[in-house]
Amino acid sequence: EAVKIYEDNQGSIALAKNPQFHKRTKHIDIRYHFVREKVEDGQVVLQY
Repeated sequence: EAVKIYEDNQGSIALAKNPQFHKRTKHIDIRYHFVREKVEDGQVVLQY
């Protein structure tokens, strides 16, 4: 069962769900992309 994380920032949800890297997001450190990986794997669900 996936863990449900309630988030109040729609921008962060969009970044986590979009697997592409953009020049606006390249400043985010690599180690913080684990949330994006967990969303892709289906282990985490982000909800607004």
